[in-house]
Amino acid sequence: MNKMINVFVKSTIITSLFLLALGILLIVKSDATIMMVSYVIGAVLIALGVLAIINFLRSKSELYHLDIVYGIVTIILGVLVIENPKVIGSIIPFVVGVGILINSGTKLKYALDLKDNKEEVWKYTLIVAIISAILGVLLVFNPFKATSLIVQIIGIVICVYALLDIVSTILLKKRFTKKSEIKEADIKMIEDKEEGEKDD
Repeated sequence: MNKMINVFVKSTIITSLFLLALGILLIVKSDATIMMVSYVIGAVLIALGVLAIINFLRSKSELYHLDIVYGIVTIILGVLVIENPKVIGSIIPFVVGVGILINSGTKLKYALDLKDNKEEVWKYTLIVAIISAILGVLLVFNPFKATSLIVQIIGIVICVYALLDIVSTILLKKRFTKKSEIKEADIKMIEDKEEGEKDD
């Protein structure tokens, strides 16, 4: 159980640190970051398209006939993404918002589970879930007009979300560690008691 919690904590913190770095880049260098993201996504799409075409050319099976269509369409999409980075800029708010909403739903479930177990940290987890949900809704419906403002707002939202996620994860980790230590202490006390009774 402790191993699973440690893996969860590490993966969550690493993801949050990555999001924090991305958020800072979006705030400080919004245009350059959007361009970089567009190039990366475009390059990945083109690479997938080329691989699909190669797979089609190497295979003689009819099962792979659709790969040529998939490959061509994917390459075209990759080129369009690279040539039109603003398209990515308009899609990012929705994608990030949906991701945050899904994560906030997970945190809400954690909060309710913690409440059922009478854990004091459930209130903080609930607050983080609610704030995250508000930030997610804000990005999904995207009330901002100017593209540069959108990107900077996204950066701020991502930074706030990442920081909240890190703090929430650390608190949960401390709580689980404390419970684990208490449980181990109780087990040791019981074992010592049983050994004492055997000696008698």
